[in-house]
Amino acid sequence: MTSKRIIFTGQSGIKIDGILKDFINKHSSFVRGRQKPLILKIEGEMKNIYLKEHNDAADSATLWMRNILMLPAPTLYNLWEKAFESVLKTIENGENKNKDIFINLHACFYHHTTVEYLSPAKIELLKKFNPDLFITLIDDIYDIHNRLRYPNQIFCGLYGGASDPVGAIFELMRILDWRAKEIMMTKYFAHELGVPNYVFAVKHSYDTLYKLIFEDKHTFYISHPISEVRRLQKIGENEKANQMIEEIRMLGVKFSSEFVSFLPTTIDELRIQHRNNKKKERIPKLMPRWDSEKYLNPTDLLFTPPRKRNEFDPIWEEEHKNSKELCLLLEELYKLIEVQVSSRDHKLVEQSRFLFVYRPCFNGNISGGVWKEIQYFRMLTNSEIDKKCFIYMPTEDQNKLKIRQFEKILESEIRNGTITCKDEKLITLDPEEENKLIAADNNINILTDIFKEIMDNKSIRCSGIERRGLEEDSSQKAISFIENITEQYVAIFNQYINQYKQDKTVLWEENNQSPGTLVDKIIKYLKNK
Repeated sequence: MTSKRIIFTGQSGIKIDGILKDFINKHSSFVRGRQKPLILKIEGEMKNIYLKEHNDAADSATLWMRNILMLPAPTLYNLWEKAFESVLKTIENGENKNKDIFINLHACFYHHTTVEYLSPAKIELLKKFNPDLFITLIDDIYDIHNRLRYPNQIFCGLYGGASDPVGAIFELMRILDWRAKEIMMTKYFAHELGVPNYVFAVKHSYDTLYKLIFEDKHTFYISHPISEVRRLQKIGENEKANQMIEEIRMLGVKFSSEFVSFLPTTIDELRIQHRNNKKKERIPKLMPRWDSEKYLNPTDLLFTPPRKRNEFDPIWEEEHKNSKELCLLLEELYKLIEVQVSSRDHKLVEQSRFLFVYRPCFNGNISGGVWKEIQYFRMLTNSEIDKKCFIYMPTEDQNKLKIRQFEKILESEIRNGTITCKDEKLITLDPEEENKLIAADNNINILTDIFKEIMDNKSIRCSGIERRGLEEDSSQKAISFIENITEQYVAIFNQYINQYKQDKTVLWEENNQSPGTLVDKIIKYLKNK
């Protein structure tokens, strides 16, 4: 059995060392007797060397922050090189040569003297280690922030951590920036060495990490709607939302039992709430985390919950909800998170051999995030990268999409002032109207008649189409208008559905397919290829 050499990176607050120790002590394969990997921490070796070279220094909880990260940058680089060379010597020790080796390091440091990010890692030394792959561990910024406010951490009160909400938001922004740099530098190292690189959220299971490292399993990214589920929760349709959450949870369980499966909700940061007004101003309140109970007391995940929210964390206090300054900063934080969601999800698609798309038009609404992931998948396949895409898009969702797009067309025309309706709530179709729309099956002539009938029944009137000069009379203009919006409706619907059907490797449209059934179908497909 060939030994594995892995480099793990991650920003401060991840607690990589503890995660890796829990992994090798708790995963069933190691419990049953597989030889445990040797874990070597570069920063720990830097600390040991520093203490040997500075007899007056004491080994304390503040040594790293107050001494090592205050060294001049060239000295810090030199210390890192000494530490890595020392680790290489440990590996070459006879009893360690054939062991699996995990090296734990930060791809970049935040330097406290020059107030900048530095990467002391040297490609030549990384190459000597000859890693099989790089794995960057990540976690939600809210959990990272909580851990970094612990005593002797960078954002603790003693070290000048924020005591006001504005300062705390800037700390969250800094964590986002730090993580992006950690991922970027690790990606660069892997590219230079020509080895795979994975971004891996710690809310994945021990088993997923084990499969990624030690087993030759297919890698899947599971793409599914998130915003629509949250919208349902917000309007009180909790039963429908919870049913979808449970379906996705079971999907993750089933996929993870067979493959290496990357799950998008293992990072869930886009949760900052907004007021129910036209401006949609952000407020200092978080929506509940996706499937939050799963992460309260996990026994099979890399993730260890941080302590209960620090009583001195000032962001999410009710008293600040009317602060305009805070609302504006929260909006900027939200936008920064959005950017990272997009780049991270693209990376997850990129690092996966297969894409599985689950109900992309759930409840009749197109998932924007899923749509972007499929577009990026298309770009990768157009670049001759061999990837496969499996889509489950049941007929019931497609029918609801027809209904929702019909309603959206009318809502849009009302906003544009081209049609009027006494009661906009009437735009919602009744069951009989829905059935007629579904039965029309994109037949333009039938759909035009349905538009006319529904608009007439709901007292929807065309506006601003009175006759001028030699123009056609108003009735003809109204007919032309209805024909145009019918064609627009069909074009929009077909744009989405046809794109899904074009991008798929395999598409399943049967209703009520369970996660287990879908995974079994994928296994069967892969066996036949």
